Amino acid sequence: MSRGKHSNRFLVCPQCGISNLFVILHNNQVNIKINWEKEVVMTVPDTNPDSIDLQNIHCLGCSWEGSVNKLVKYFIG
Repeated sequence: MSRGKHSNRFLVCPQCGISNLFVILHNNQVNIKINWEKEVVMTVPDTNPDSIDLQNIHCLGCSWEGSVNKLVKYFIG
């Protein structure tokens, strides 16, 4: 994973504005964050980020689900 200029900034849910997301991997919920470069940042370091499907992401704060391309840098609610 690269450490770019904005690697500590995270994309957020377009519906509620939080950066805490999850995916379902092998029938388990895996919590993740996505940085501005659209790279997966694991909240549990034991999981391989390359196995994450970025087309089916869920928000931990609301009912939103979608792809990484639907996440936003800023939330104005």
